[in-house]
Order: sequence, then structure tokens, then C-alpha cells
Amino acid sequence: MHEESSYRSSLDLIAGDLKKARMQKNLSLEEVSRSAGINKSHFEKIEAGDFGFLPKIYVFATLKSYARELGVGDDALLEQCRKELQMPLIGESDNKSSVGEHVRVQEMQKKRSQNEFSFFSWLGGLVASRGIAVLMVALAILLALFFIRKPSSSPPPMIEPVVQTPVMLPQSSDSAVVDTLSGLSDIPSEPKEDVPSETPVAPSPAKALSTDSLSSAHASAPARQRLVVRIISDTSWVKVIADDSAKVYPGGRFPSGTVLHYEGKKKLWVSIGRPVNVELTLNGKKIPPFTERTLVFE
Repeated sequence: MHEESSYRSSLDLIAGDLKKARMQKNLSLEEVSRSAGINKSHFEKIEAGDFGFLPKIYVFATLKSYARELGVGDDALLEQCRKELQMPLIGESDNKSSVGEHVRVQEMQKKRSQNEFSFFSWLGGLVASRGIAVLMVALAILLALFFIRKPSSSPPPMIEPVVQTPVMLPQSSDSAVVDTLSGLSDIPSEPKEDVPSETPVAPSPAKALSTDSLSSAHASAPARQRLVVRIISDTSWVKVIADDSAKVYPGGRFPSGTVLHYEGKKKLWVSIGRPVNVELTLNGKKIPPFTERTLVFE
């Protein structure tokens, strides 16, 4: 009975010494956990005097790793702790690798369970259950949709040089063209108004040229708001609506390293799931770090 009490005091003594040594070195449990490669919760339970959270052989291995990490205890004290845990004296070197592997497997299983509902875990499950062929088909569909929708998202860049020439036309010419087009339905009997604007044979070549130039100018006018969204860590949800729903960009959860481009003529409404994981650049200027999940740029 006296011997069991002394063994119990050995475990309590080393638990107190571990906590005191960690605090004297100004180390957090997270830092020690990363250095030793063992779950932080195991160290918390050891400091609290709880030695029943794992089978005895793994508890002793964790205790020994913690003591060596902080330079606490000697072989005699660790031997007393082993006896208190009622562990048989077996080849420590033979079991060291298996203990470390068990701890690492537990860490991997815990991280996997925390991320099992994420997009990439779902994608990995899909690949494992249905094979690589299904993944190839899904990627092909996504790429096809991307390239099909890409031409309509922004005006062709080759038309942009034409914008500057027709902008200099006077307002009277623009008004005359609008009046002519609007009068087609009101005065169908007049031959001059019945000629379509795109017909090359027209009584007024200058007016037809002005109409085509103005149409090209309005169609290819560049967006005033250009937004670049970069996912700099982890993942984040991003959705953008331009010009009061005139253009709605599809939202989604994007991984780290993704760069997204959005454009609007006057206004951009931006929804960010995790602001800390996102970097914004508006019209070439980087937006300072922010915490709001909804932003409006006008």
C-alpha cells in the first residue's frame, strides 16, 4: 500500500514538473505539440493528472516524449512512473516506433474527421468510390462551362481601340441617330426612314457610319470597376453582383492560390466568406485588410 502511494506521487510529481517547466520556458501547449508531433490534448491531460485517456503503453510513451521535450525528470523517475502504470518491462526500442505511429494515426484521423464535410474531402471521396474516370468527366464539364461562359463575361479586347474615336462625336449626331431609329415604326411610308441602319447602301453614308461607330462604342465601353480577388490561404466563399444585378457572377468556395476577376460599370457588391483568407485589388489598388463579409464598391 505504501509502495502504490509512492508510485502515485511520482506521476503527480512529474506532471507538476512538466507544467512548471513549460511555463518557465514561456511555451504554449500548441508549440510543444508541434515540436513533439503529438496531440495537444494529450499534454493537457497529463498536466491535469489524467493518465487514463489512452492505453497504458501509449500514455507512458506520451509522458516520456513530453519529459524529454522539456528536459524534465530522469530515468529513475520515469521508471517509477512506468511501474505505477503497471506496465510490463518490454523492449522499449521495439515498441517506440509503433507508439509513435499510433499517435500519428490518431492525429491524422482527427484532422480527417474535422475536414470530412469540406469540398476537397467530398471530391476525394468521389474519386475513391467511383474512380478516376468520374473525376475526368467532371473536370471536362467544368472546363467546358468555363470557356463557354468566358466570352460573354467581358467585351472583346480587340474592339477597345475603336472606343476613343466615336466618343468625340457631338451630341447632336447621337440625337439625330436615335430619332431616326425611333421613327421607323411611326412613319413607315417614308423611304428614307425605312432603310435599316446596317444596310451598306444608304442615302447618308456619314450618318450610317456615325450610327455604327456609336453602337460599337456603347457595346465595347470598358468597365469602370475592375476587381481582383486572390485566395491567399485555406479556402473562402466568394460571390459578386455587378450593377444592381445587371450581371451576377456565380458564387463558390475557392481554394488557396485562386485568382478571380470581376468587372462592373458602376457598382460591385462583394460577399466574402472568410475575409482573413482573401486579398482584394480594385482598379489596380490593393484594398487594406478588412473583416466585413459584405463590401460595396461604387
